[in-house]
Amino acid sequence: MMQRDRAWRRHIEDKKVIKRLKRMSDRSVWWRFEDACNIKISGPKWFDFIGTQTSYFFKNSTTSKWDTRHKVKWGKKGKMSYDWSSDPWTRPKDKKRYKKELDELGLKHIPTQLGFELEY
Repeated sequence: MMQRDRAWRRHIEDKKVIKRLKRMSDRSVWWRFEDACNIKISGPKWFDFIGTQTSYFFKNSTTSKWDTRHKVKWGKKGKMSYDWSSDPWTRPKDKKRYKKELDELGLKHIPTQLGFELEY
Protein backbone atom coordinates (compact mmCIF):
# COMPACT_ATOMS: atom_id res chain seq x y z
CA MET A 1 0.00 0.00 0.00
CA MET A 2 1.31 3.42 -0.97
CA GLN A 3 1.88 5.95 1.75
CA ARG A 4 0.54 9.42 1.25
CA ASP A 5 3.62 11.31 2.27
CA ARG A 6 5.03 14.62 1.09
CA ALA A 7 6.39 13.20 -2.17
CA TRP A 8 2.96 11.78 -3.06
CA ARG A 9 1.23 15.09 -2.30
CA ARG A 10 3.80 16.97 -4.40
CA HIS A 11 3.26 14.49 -7.27
CA ILE A 12 -0.53 15.01 -7.18
CA GLU A 13 -0.08 18.80 -7.08
CA ASP A 14 2.28 18.67 -10.05
CA LYS A 15 -0.22 16.57 -12.01
CA LYS A 16 -2.93 19.18 -11.40
CA VAL A 17 -0.69 22.07 -12.45
CA ILE A 18 0.41 20.25 -15.63
CA LYS A 19 -3.21 19.45 -16.50
CA ARG A 20 -4.22 23.09 -16.02
CA LEU A 21 -1.27 24.38 -18.07
CA LYS A 22 -2.03 21.96 -20.91
CA ARG A 23 -5.69 22.99 -20.92
CA MET A 24 -4.75 26.68 -20.88
CA SER A 25 -2.21 26.35 -23.69
CA ASP A 26 -4.60 24.29 -25.86
CA ARG A 27 -7.54 26.68 -25.46
CA SER A 28 -5.75 29.98 -25.93
CA VAL A 29 -3.63 31.13 -28.82
CA TRP A 30 -0.22 32.49 -27.88
CA TRP A 31 1.63 33.92 -30.84
CA ARG A 32 4.59 35.11 -28.82
CA PHE A 33 5.48 34.54 -25.21
CA GLU A 34 8.19 35.94 -22.97
CA ASP A 35 9.46 33.45 -20.37
CA ALA A 36 10.95 34.09 -16.92
CA CYS A 37 14.39 34.91 -18.41
CA ASN A 38 12.88 37.46 -20.86
CA ILE A 39 13.46 35.16 -23.84
CA LYS A 40 10.82 35.50 -26.55
CA ILE A 41 9.32 32.18 -27.62
CA SER A 42 7.10 31.79 -30.69
CA GLY A 43 4.30 29.22 -30.43
CA PRO A 44 4.93 28.15 -26.82
CA LYS A 45 3.96 24.73 -25.45
CA TRP A 46 2.64 23.98 -21.95
CA PHE A 47 6.12 23.34 -20.53
CA ASP A 48 7.25 26.84 -21.54
CA PHE A 49 4.91 28.26 -18.88
CA ILE A 50 6.70 26.49 -16.00
CA GLY A 51 8.16 29.07 -13.62
CA THR A 52 5.90 31.90 -14.76
CA GLN A 53 3.19 33.82 -12.93
CA THR A 54 0.59 31.74 -14.77
CA SER A 55 1.92 28.45 -13.41
CA TYR A 56 2.16 29.96 -9.92
CA PHE A 57 -1.49 31.03 -10.19
CA PHE A 58 -2.57 27.55 -11.31
CA LYS A 59 -0.61 26.00 -8.46
CA ASN A 60 -2.20 28.18 -5.77
CA SER A 61 -5.73 28.77 -7.08
CA THR A 62 -8.67 27.05 -5.43
CA THR A 63 -12.34 26.64 -6.25
CA SER A 64 -14.71 28.66 -4.12
CA LYS A 65 -17.62 27.01 -2.30
CA TRP A 66 -20.11 28.88 -4.48
CA ASP A 67 -18.52 27.59 -7.71
CA THR A 68 -18.46 24.04 -6.37
CA ARG A 69 -22.10 24.15 -5.33
CA HIS A 70 -23.41 25.76 -8.50
CA LYS A 71 -21.68 23.74 -11.20
CA VAL A 72 -23.65 23.40 -14.41
CA LYS A 73 -23.76 19.84 -15.66
CA TRP A 74 -25.62 18.25 -18.52
CA GLY A 75 -27.64 15.92 -16.29
CA LYS A 76 -30.58 16.44 -13.98
CA LYS A 77 -28.72 18.73 -11.60
CA GLY A 78 -27.83 20.99 -14.49
CA LYS A 79 -31.48 21.28 -15.50
CA MET A 80 -32.32 22.82 -12.14
CA SER A 81 -29.62 25.47 -12.27
CA TYR A 82 -29.76 26.35 -15.97
CA ASP A 83 -32.68 27.12 -18.28
CA TRP A 84 -32.28 24.59 -21.10
CA SER A 85 -35.37 25.84 -22.95
CA SER A 86 -33.46 28.53 -24.86
CA ASP A 87 -30.89 26.17 -26.42
CA PRO A 88 -32.23 23.28 -28.51
CA TRP A 89 -28.84 21.55 -28.98
CA THR A 90 -28.02 20.52 -25.44
CA ARG A 91 -27.29 16.99 -24.31
CA PRO A 92 -30.53 16.49 -22.31
CA LYS A 93 -32.60 17.56 -25.32
CA ASP A 94 -30.57 15.34 -27.66
CA LYS A 95 -31.23 12.46 -25.31
CA LYS A 96 -34.94 13.24 -25.29
CA ARG A 97 -35.08 13.37 -29.12
CA TYR A 98 -33.15 10.08 -29.32
CA LYS A 99 -35.60 8.35 -26.95
CA LYS A 100 -38.51 9.73 -28.97
CA GLU A 101 -37.07 8.34 -32.23
CA LEU A 102 -36.55 4.93 -30.64
CA ASP A 103 -40.15 4.93 -29.38
CA GLU A 104 -41.38 5.75 -32.90
CA LEU A 105 -39.41 2.76 -34.23
CA GLY A 106 -40.80 0.57 -31.45
CA LEU A 107 -37.41 -0.11 -29.87
CA LYS A 108 -36.14 0.23 -26.34
CA HIS A 109 -32.55 0.50 -27.60
CA ILE A 110 -30.72 0.03 -30.88
CA PRO A 111 -30.11 -3.68 -31.47
CA THR A 112 -26.51 -4.80 -32.00
CA GLN A 113 -27.31 -6.39 -35.37
CA LEU A 114 -29.30 -3.93 -37.40
CA GLY A 115 -31.41 -5.51 -40.09
CA PHE A 116 -32.42 -2.11 -41.45
CA GLU A 117 -30.90 1.30 -42.09
CA LEU A 118 -31.86 4.27 -39.97
CA GLU A 119 -32.69 7.34 -42.05
CA TYR A 120 -32.02 10.83 -40.81
